[in-house]
Amino acid sequence: VVLQDEHKKIVDYCEKQRKKKAASFDIQRKDLKAVIKEQQDLVWQIRKDLKSIVDLFKKKYVSEIVLIQAKKDLATSDSTLRELQAKLANISTIELEAYHELEQIRFQSEMAVTDLSKEIKVQETRLQTMSQVISQYTGRVLEVAVNNGTIVDIGTPIVSLEQTDKKMEVMVFVADTVGEKVHPGMLAELTPLAVKREEFGYIIGKVSFVSKFPVTERHMLKLLDNPSLIKQLSAKGVPVQVNADL
Repeated sequence: VVLQDEHKKIVDYCEKQRKKKAASFDIQRKDLKAVIKEQQDLVWQIRKDLKSIVDLFKKKYVSEIVLIQAKKDLATSDSTLRELQAKLANISTIELEAYHELEQIRFQSEMAVTDLSKEIKVQETRLQTMSQVISQYTGRVLEVAVNNGTIVDIGTPIVSLEQTDKKMEVMVFVADTVGEKVHPGMLAELTPLAVKREEFGYIIGKVSFVSKFPVTERHMLKLLDNPSLIKQLSAKGVPVQVNADL
């Protein structure tokens, strides 16, 4: 806001200066044109007098010195007239330079406002991006992992989210000797470790994916992000990953 107010003052100043200089240049032109008109009349009169002197010289009524002086007066007057005309033409150049200088001042001020506006938009976008947590998935929040006002780093878990737009899927890691017998499309009976099968039964699933080769601990760490769990799953050898739709 402060910079915009300053820019407005600069624009007003430049406009006032432009009008002031325009009036000044108009006065200079008017005065100079009057002087040029007087000089043109003088040159015309000297030419007329010179013509008479030439006639008198031919009749030997005046000396050669008088003729030479008359020619010098004409040359001097012509030179003065040309200088005045050049000065009149130069006023337009000086005027354009003055207007250009004012325009540069206005333009630089405008660019400062524009650059600051762009920087504000960048910072606003950055602030909005950094102050909002947007999930890539549609779902329902099951748990909030941090308190309001807590400063968190990139990658810090914020909430636990249950996807509501995607069917449930289970990921199982089995021994390679078992994995080689499992194929996509097979039915599976799944029971979590914390649930008694004889009391609550099992969940029916359909195998959707079987890894062609045993998976590495690095791959499992990427999927589970739980080193202790990975050690348990790999205790009996390198496992095969099996995914099943529930």
